[in-house]
Amino acid sequence: GEVYTHVGPLLLAINPFRPLPGLYDAAAMRQHADPSRPSEVPHVYAVAREACGALLGGLGSEKGSHSIVVSGCSGSGKTETAKHALTFIV
Repeated sequence: GEVYTHVGPLLLAINPFRPLPGLYDAAAMRQHADPSRPSEVPHVYAVAREACGALLGGLGSEKGSHSIVVSGCSGSGKTETAKHALTFIV
């Protein structure tokens, strides 16, 4: 059930077109929430955590404006991915 992988500094996601149990639950959020623990597993929560840390000047980044770009073809899961990233940030 792996739908994420790293491609250099990018996160590549494949839309499974069905819910995958455990992919976006509270345990997954906790796994990626600790900024002192590097995330070995590629996940949209890890990207969201890194963006928040960079925005606040943590993780060795310069404090300032940062963004998350979600791109893909129609039906590729952009809206769902963005919703999960925002849920993690908020």
